[in-house]
Amino acid sequence: TSLWCAAAEFAVDAVRARCDVIVQVSTGGAVGMSAEERLAPVTLAHEMAKLSMGSVNFGDDVFLNAPADMQRFLDAMRAHGVVPEFEIFDAGHLATLLRWVKKGLVAAPAHVDFVLGVPGAMPGTPEALWPHISDTSRMNRALGLAEMHFEERAGKRHGWSKAGGVRQEW
Repeated sequence: TSLWCAAAEFAVDAVRARCDVIVQVSTGGAVGMSAEERLAPVTLAHEMAKLSMGSVNFGDDVFLNAPADMQRFLDAMRAHGVVPEFEIFDAGHLATLLRWVKKGLVAAPAHVDFVLGVPGAMPGTPEALWPHISDTSRMNRALGLAEMHFEERAGKRHGWSKAGGVRQEW
């Protein structure tokens, strides 16, 4: 067991001893870690784990996620009953996820999060995100998510969606 895995196991055990929560680990690790080191915490019986959908410049470094490693991470998550949360740092990562859905590698609904504002990735601005969310019908259908609706009011973008009978606005 690597030091990284031992530290993750210690943290998870401490959390579980105090409360009943969903535990999610990351396969991200740190720049320079091997794929094996990054994958180790997935074996510790967590409910969820993050899976970055591609490589990204990370400040002055490169956070490498080769497609073969990403597939291996997904396969290991399935083998251990871990639900992936797909991290999207850039537009190409979203395209990769949609391609995986189309190939049947990922089943809907999928857990997706946008990681914005990392130097070298998609900026955390409405202008950068808007092209990817302004027409979400196709993407949301592919991922099994509720459709989002958007409009401009007084020069600002507003949106809403309805899931589980609850309307959410932002």
